[in-house]
Order: sequence, then C-alpha cells, then structure tokens
Amino acid sequence: MKKILPVLLLLFYFILSFKTLFAQINLGTTKYTQDFDGTNGAVSALPEGFTVRTGATATILGTTATFTTAKTAWNNTTGGFKNVASADGLTSTAVAAAQTASTDRSLGLRQTGTAGTGGDPGGAFVVQLANTNARTGFSLSFKLQSLDASSPRTAIWTVDYGFGAAPTDFIQATAAGTLTTGGSVFSNNTINVNFNSALDNQNQNVWIRIVTLNGTTSTGNRPTSAIDDFTLAWTDTPIGTPTLDITPTAIAFAAQNINTSSAAQTYVLSGSNLTGNSTITTTAPFTVSKDNVTYSTTATYTAAELASAKTVYVKFNPVAAGNYTGSITNTSVSSTVKTLTLTGSAVDPNNLVYNFNTCIGGNAISDGWTQYSVVGAQNWACTTFGRDPNAPTGATAFPNGVQINGYSGSNLTNEDWLISPALNMAGFNYPLFSFWSRTAFNGSPLRLKISTNYTGSGDPALATWTDVAAPFPNQATDTWTQTKNIDLSAYKRAGVYIAFVYNSTTEDGARWTLDDINLLNSPVAPPPFVFTNPASISFAYQAQNTSAIQTFNASFSNLTGSVTLTSDNPAYTLSKDGTTFSSSVNYTVNEASGTTKPVSVRFSPTQALVNYTGNITLTSQNVANLVIPVSGNTYNPDNTLEVVNYNIEWFGSTQAGLGPTDKNLQEANIKTILGNVKADIFGLLEVVDVPRLQRIVNAMPGGYSMVVSDFGSYADNA
Repeated sequence: MKKILPVLLLLFYFILSFKTLFAQINLGTTKYTQDFDGTNGAVSALPEGFTVRTGATATILGTTATFTTAKTAWNNTTGGFKNVASADGLTSTAVAAAQTASTDRSLGLRQTGTAGTGGDPGGAFVVQLANTNARTGFSLSFKLQSLDASSPRTAIWTVDYGFGAAPTDFIQATAAGTLTTGGSVFSNNTINVNFNSALDNQNQNVWIRIVTLNGTTSTGNRPTSAIDDFTLAWTDTPIGTPTLDITPTAIAFAAQNINTSSAAQTYVLSGSNLTGNSTITTTAPFTVSKDNVTYSTTATYTAAELASAKTVYVKFNPVAAGNYTGSITNTSVSSTVKTLTLTGSAVDPNNLVYNFNTCIGGNAISDGWTQYSVVGAQNWACTTFGRDPNAPTGATAFPNGVQINGYSGSNLTNEDWLISPALNMAGFNYPLFSFWSRTAFNGSPLRLKISTNYTGSGDPALATWTDVAAPFPNQATDTWTQTKNIDLSAYKRAGVYIAFVYNSTTEDGARWTLDDINLLNSPVAPPPFVFTNPASISFAYQAQNTSAIQTFNASFSNLTGSVTLTSDNPAYTLSKDGTTFSSSVNYTVNEASGTTKPVSVRFSPTQALVNYTGNITLTSQNVANLVIPVSGNTYNPDNTLEVVNYNIEWFGSTQAGLGPTDKNLQEANIKTILGNVKADIFGLLEVVDVPRLQRIVNAMPGGYSMVVSDFGSYADNA
C-alpha cells in the first residue's frame, strides 16, 4: 500500500488537473444554450465552462469563488454565488417555500461589502470558450434578474470579453437592455449583446463576463442578482472561406486638443483565403494610414499584401470639443465585414470640461482625474447619479458623476482626495474654475486645494497644497449647486493640480457628489465675489455682563472696492485680530482680495432673560450685500424647561414606503440629533420600532427614560 498510494494520489491529481484544464465550452453548431436548471431544479455544480468570480476588474479575470448548489432564498443576506429560483413565473412576494419548489433555477449572486470577496465591486459570471474557429457573427442573449425587492442598493452590470489562456485586458461589449439590479426593484430583463466581428475565428480561449466593475450605489442591503436563459449564437463559416481578422477590435483616444492630430494608434489586419482586394474605411475626425505617413479616410490592401499581417495606423483629428464615436470597416470579397470600434474625447484647452459621462469604472475615475485614499476604506468613485440639469434634486440615475460616502453600516473615519489631471494655465488671461456639487446627510464640507509641485500620482502629502476659498452647499441640502468663477490667476503656469478633499469621522459622514467641473480661459476678469463660512452664528446662552467670542471666515475675490462689515446690535461687536472690537471693521482691496480673513464676533449681553438677535452686514462695491444672522440669549437652561416635538418619520418601520430605506442610518442620525438638542422633554411622533428607540434613549447621557402612549392617531379605526 505504501508503494501504491503515491500512484493513486498522482492519478487523482492528474484527473483533477485534466478536469480543470478542459473546463471550457467546445462549441457545436449555430447555438449554445444554458438554463441553469440542472435536473428538475436539482443543481450539483456549475455548468461546464462557467465559473463565478470575485475581484474582477477591467484587467483582472477575477478569483474563482465558491458556488452554493443548495437552493437559496432571494432575501438570504449571506454573500456569495448561489442556486436561486428564477424570476420566471414568480413574483417579488414569492415566499421561500415557493422559491424552493420552483424547478426553474438561475445563477445568482448576493453581493456584500467584504473587500475582495464580497463581489462589490468585482462579482462576475464568467464563460470560457475553447475557441471560435470557423465561426463568425456572435450574439448573446440572457436574462438579468433583480430578485430581492427589499434591497435598496443598485448594482450596474457590464458585458465584456477577453482572449487567451489568462487575459489581462477586457473589452466592453455593446449591450441593449436594463443592466441594473437592486434599487428595491424586482425585475427580469432580457439583455441582448452584439459582438459584431470581435469574437470571430479566434484560435484561442475566448472569455465572456457579466460583471460588476463599479461599486453599488445608495445605502442599505446589496441586491441579489441572477442570470438565466443564456444563449450564445453565431454563424458557421466553412473552412477555406475568405476571412479577415483584426486585433484589437476597439481603439480609444484619450483627451485630444481640438485642431490637433493625435499620436497614431494601431491595429493588426490579417487575412486568409483572400481572392481580391481588401478595403478599410472610416469617417472624420478619424483617419487611417498604411505607412504612418499618408493619412486618409480609406486605404486598400491587395491579397498579396495581406499574405502577411499588416499594421494599420489610426489618428484622431477633432475640430470641436466633445466625445466622438466612429468605426473602421474592413471588407474583402466574400469575407465577413470586420468592424473596429473607435472612440475619442476632444477638449478645448481654453474651456476644459470634465463631465464624467464615461466614468463607469468604479474607483477608476475618468477624464484624467484620480483618487487617493489616505485613511478609510471608502473612496471617490464613479456614480450613475450625475447632475441632471432639469432636476436639481433628482433621485434617479443620470450619467454620470463622482461620489464618496463615509457611511457604510456606520459612520467611518476617512480622508480621500480627488485630484485633477495636470492643468496648464500658462497662456490663460483669467483662469476661472467652476464645479457643481451636492451633499446629503450631516458631515464636514469638502476642501478645495491647489498644488504646483504634485507629481501627478502617489501620496499628495509629499507635495505642497494651498487651500482655495470656495463655497460649498450647506450640509444635508441634497441639491445640485454651482460654485462658479473661482479666480486662479495666481497659478498661471503649467503643472498645476486641483484637489477636492473629503473627510468623515465616526460621528458623521456626508455623501458628496461632484459633476461638470470646468476650467475656463476667460478674456475678462470675473465679477467680485464674497462668501462667509458659516453663514450664520449662534451663541446660545450667555450669562448677563459676560462675553463670548466666535469666529467666522470671510472670503474675497476680485474686489473692486474696500469691504465693510457692520453689526446692527451693540451686543455684538467685531474684530479683525480678535483683540480690538468695534461695531464695524474695514478691509482694503489690497488687504482682502484673493484671501480668506477670520472675523471675530463678541457677544456681550447686558440684560437678563432676553433673546438677542442681530445682523452683520458685509458691503463692497459691485457686490450684493451679504447678511450674516447672529443670535444668543440670557436664558439660563438650568432654569428653563425645554420641550421639543419631533416627527421621526415612521421610525424603524419595515414596511416599504414608510420612512427612510436605511433604518440603521435613520437610528444613527436621530441619536445624533437628540444628543445635540439636549432638550428636557422630547415628544416623538411616528415611532414604529420601540426597541430601537429604547436603545437610543439608553445611550443618551443625562439619565433619560421614556414612556410610550397607549394610543395613536386613528387608533379607534385600527
């Protein structure tokens, strides 16, 4: 036995290796179909040629993951790939028993936030073909199913393909249909994919992926997504048929200045069994060349020339800013047409616009922008919820933008930078920077910074950054707001970088979204601009005949006259240095323009039991008066009974449509608000989950307790 055992082990290993090596699909004729039903709904393994993977990216195939063959309910929150009931013939309310009884199965994924293995992002359903020899014109149809209607997060799916034994580059295919799941929606959508000639006659492995390259959006549970009724079709091509082949099948040109020609990119054109000339054709602003010298929109190769593969050169010559699409058709007598897809982005160097419309790669930001995480797992990433010009408060997807949220199950500590590409403002008259932003939930504002010695990659702490005064929308407003015409005339040089810096803590974490960033070479100076932060000041209680000081920042740009700040209430006095106070302060143009100044406000009440209100008014030439409200009082809270009435919006309700979707976030926010208000008595309305509320009360300092009323509104009708 001691001699036989190694042989048996070797044989066992060989069998496993043999099985793994050939776990791919050898195509038959005209069509391959897969319904994932197993035998009457009993599934013992993945179909031959299918794998499920996590950690997939545009350049990484992904790591093979475990597939749970046992029948699993749609709302099971354990992450992973699973055998789930198909949406065919069922509704969103189908109970677990009905799902288990269904013999119509689908291949499912429940995403989680576990880094690397949770499939968010990077979850992929993967098909491996042995080759596509003598086959052309591939198309794919499958059903993409969103199965758990209680999951509010939205996942975005992509169909892509790659070649070889271990591909390192995946190309996105053109797919028609709704490629999203989640969003508290139950759906069963047919997706159709036309690969054109991309997969034709490949004498190597071909991989097709249905993959989530972006992280899910929104908060709460991640979706259960599934695929079903997978059908791959093609046309058989007899041996000896004239054929053309192109590699790669797509070329993308990065941002190119208008009225200039790009550097040449190339593809390889080859043929076999050709009987006549082959013609390549494109349209402006793209051109092609056989020798990288003479460019035109068409070129011709003889059959003799294509006896060996030839390099074709392509250039992009835009005359107007925008995103361009095009193609190169490759034709020959009796051969299937081969089409190469072209894309390009053209920019006006005097009016740079970053709209992030092609930002679909998760943390791989488009438009030349990059993200760098200093602390925390949350990063700046692409989002489908960009700015809709017709819906400033819109809550539906509109392509595309960049977003970060420091909340993931709880508030988390994060510092993350969104950094521009290198900007050249050397020839600008007045470089004016503008952007749109939007924030939801409580948290710190973004900070805008600028650097002239950042290298373009790596840790921003290794460079020198200067704060740029910029107004951002107030917290929790959740409305798209434009910050316009920030004058960067002090940085008229090449190699300038701009960064948006995000911070969150364990106490709060706002969601910030950016879109439509613009750098304009203006021929005229921008108008004067002033703003303050904060926009109002509250001192709360201050004892009679004592003083307290608070400070706000006043930012000034392009002033044409001096600035005066005046208080209309003698209880509030102002100071430029925090020492000398008076009813007004003044800044000259040279002193203030292009700077941010701290202004101190001193509250000195002289009467007891009085509410003190007032306004600080900022005036300057060609600037609308800016009013900063101030308030304070001499009512000692130790001698008052403070009662607060608060409707907490169906607190903790699990019924759809009642209250916020994310109940844990609702609980955290209410806990923060009650702790900050510090009233003596709270009257809370619309309490559904009493244990949740009791948990908040138990954690509040000061010895609070609670009672629940025996009746509610319309209780007699219940």
